Amino acid sequence: MSFNLWCAPGPDSGPVVKQKPGTEQYALFLYLDPGNISLSSPPFPGEGAAFARFCRDLAREAAKLADLVDPPEGRHSLIVPR
Repeated sequence: MSFNLWCAPGPDSGPVVKQKPGTEQYALFLYLDPGNISLSSPPFPGEGAAFARFCRDLAREAAKLADLVDPPEGRHSLIVPR
């Protein structure tokens, strides 16, 4: 499946990891307020490593974006501003 999506998360947005009941399959849900996206691990053996690599790449790029929109200058990187 291929698609492009541009959206801005609302005030009640957030990510959540959930396990599909009765399976070893996990998904990352992005609750965007409004709208949702889910990225699920492949349902077949041997594809978990590729999905894990994608998730790590996603985390790294999300951290870069967070630093661009809220630069860390003047605050310690381990302290979350209130």
